[in-house]
Amino acid sequence: ASRRAESTVVTLVGQAAGLVVVVALMPIVGGGPPPAADWGYGFLGGAFGAIALMCFYRALATGAMTVIAPIAGVTCAVVPAVWGLAAGDRPSGAALIGVLVAVLAIALVSGAGARPGNPEEQRTPLSAHLLALVAGLGFGSLSVALSYTSGDGGLWPVVAMRCVSLPLT
Repeated sequence: ASRRAESTVVTLVGQAAGLVVVVALMPIVGGGPPPAADWGYGFLGGAFGAIALMCFYRALATGAMTVIAPIAGVTCAVVPAVWGLAAGDRPSGAALIGVLVAVLAIALVSGAGARPGNPEEQRTPLSAHLLALVAGLGFGSLSVALSYTSGDGGLWPVVAMRCVSLPLT
């Protein structure tokens, strides 16, 4: 869809469909209204998510998926790890090695279909690389924001995300 339609339209439709599904699941999942902080983290996550999706879809529209996906995927994985370290987390040496292996695995798996001689991959513009990087930063930041929610509010933080991402998009 990102190759046939404008990235904002694809993002808007996806976010709206996601809101419908989340609202439909609310009675099943349950959970009361969350604390005010959860709304704030949901709103923040919604802003990061909307920007990340628009950048990701735009990058996919102008570049090769085998180039864009690894950049966004690895960046997304690195953000929470760096945030945790900056926030004072002190994982063991084995945990740090695990993070490095996971990042390497994501890069290898995401690029498994890449062929160096593929002309489409050689035509991926620098702007698509940068958009993929911004998308990864946004997705990783969304994960960090949601990690601060209490978990008592069920899907309400996701509803909060959509309340921001739809108008922002």
